[in-house]
Parts: sequence; C-alpha cells; structure tokens
Amino acid sequence: MDNLSVSMLNVGNADALVIYFEKNGKKKLIVVDSGKNADDAELIITHINQVVKSEYYKGISSTIYPDIVLLTHSDKDHMGGIERLYQEYGKTEDGKTFSNTKFLIINPKKHIHKEARNETKVIINESVKALTDFLEKNTANLNIITQIHDIKEELKNTSLIQMLSPSIGKYYELVSRFKEIKDSKEQVLLESKNNKNKTNTAENDASIVFLLTFTPSKADFMDKYKTRNFLFTGDAGLDILSDVNSLNGINIKNLFFLKYPHHGRTNVYDKELIKELNPDYVFISGEKQLIDTDLLNQLTKKAYISTDYTNYVRLYYDSNTKTFIIEP
Repeated sequence: MDNLSVSMLNVGNADALVIYFEKNGKKKLIVVDSGKNADDAELIITHINQVVKSEYYKGISSTIYPDIVLLTHSDKDHMGGIERLYQEYGKTEDGKTFSNTKFLIINPKKHIHKEARNETKVIINESVKALTDFLEKNTANLNIITQIHDIKEELKNTSLIQMLSPSIGKYYELVSRFKEIKDSKEQVLLESKNNKNKTNTAENDASIVFLLTFTPSKADFMDKYKTRNFLFTGDAGLDILSDVNSLNGINIKNLFFLKYPHHGRTNVYDKELIKELNPDYVFISGEKQLIDTDLLNQLTKKAYISTDYTNYVRLYYDSNTKTFIIEP
C-alpha cells in the first residue's frame, strides 16, 4: 500500500511542513523547515506525535524520529526552530548516542570562495550567524550534512525526491551577496506590494527547491492522475523558478501541488509562471492579507490552501478511494 501525506502547519509568517510517504513498504518522514522559533518547532513535534504517529505508526510507543530534517535556507522564519528540533531528534531517547535523523542544512560558510572569505563584502547576517553557530557547535554529529552535493544525494536516496536548486555554482554566487538588512524599512519594502521590480534577497534565492514525484503502485493503476508532482520552493524568486526547468532538463508543468514561495508576496508573483506550472493545489504560508492580491485572484479557480484559521492543513492520498483528501 502506498501513502503520501503533506502537512502544512500554521506557524504564522514562517514555514514548517511535515511530509510522510510509504513506497514499497518503506516509510519516510521528512520535516521541511522549522518555523521561526522554538514554539513553532514544538508545533512540529506535537503534529508528528499526535497526527502522523497515530495515522501511520500505529502501536509504536517510542519516539518517532524523522528520517530527514531539511532547512531550505537560512532566514529566521525557516530555521528559527532548529535548536529545538535538534534537541528532540538529534539524539536517541537515552541521550547517549546520535539518532539516525539526518539534518540537511547548507552551511553558507563552507560555500564562500576562499579568495572572498576575508573580504568585507561577504557579510554574514544575524540569521546566517545563528545557523552557522548551531552547525559549528554540533560538528560531532556526522548526520548533520552541510554540503550541497551531499544534500542532493540524500534527497535522491529517498527515491521520490529530486533537488532542483541551487547548483553549487549558483550558491557560490548567491552567498557572496548575503547581506545584513540594517534598515527594517528595506525588509518591509522587499515584502510589500510596492516591490514592483520583483527583487528578492540572495538568501531567499539560495533556497533548496525540490520536486517530489508520487506514483501509486500497480495495484492502483486505475487511479485517474497516476503520477503527481509536488514542487517545494522555499522562498526562491522568479528567476530561480524560471530556470529550474532548463537547468535540470525536466518538465514541471501541470503540477499537482505547489508550495508557493515567500508567502505569496508581490516580488514572487508572475501570472505567466502560474499558468505554466498550472498547479491543482497551491499552499501559501502566512497571513492572507499579506498575499499579493493579483495572485489570490488568479488562484480563485485553484484549490488554494491556507492555514489562516486552523492549526494545520493536511493533503493526503487515500489508497482506498484512490483520491487525495484535505483535512480538516
């Protein structure tokens, strides 16, 4: 029996998703991003314990450890809860040995060109510093994987996931432009409806973008849709998403599910891109009033998923009815 579940948690203007799938008898549990703080991470832990465990790990009383905890990028609203998640899942229940959970976290410091490391233009901002401090503090755990090519391989080994961006070369380019946003007005502009130039920060463009491809087993050959593609984008900008197809030699048109980047802000909205991706379901994290109005209007004929009024929304495959169901 095949199963797939994508849970989108309400962590405000931040990201936290829990993905579970079972294929050929093998189960995988993946956490994507950790919210903005320890409280958000606690919501992830509670969701795994109360929803995922009761649905897919019946009869197991011990802790359910994710196979993977993935941070798409270094912004606080995606990595702020990593310390709490590591506290919960980094070691076995007796606290004596490291668990088998793999933490996939690109370390920006390891991807700065050597000749640029001492130049003042390479600025490590507050959230990047918090992330690199966490990584340096836990170097003894070999299950914390920080190099892009290794992260790509780990995702590939899940059998359903392909990492599409960033390439190593692109990340080197982007990390040299990570910067401190000293003026809060600059951040507001980047996230406002006045950002008509569609600019995006280098940190956001450095997001891990990945495609999850789900095909029911032969027993489900009558399934109407058969193969479904789920695209997870972090906060990647329009240029990155436009390049994904050509750089990877794949076709991601006619998606089944799109996790929309950067909370649906104006700087990541493009009418033609939505037409090209043509998703059946679109999830936008964060408060609805901050989402670009034109984007919302374009999604009126799509199944737009929001966590505005609930603790979480779960989209899952029911192998009995061979359909996807949204709860609650």
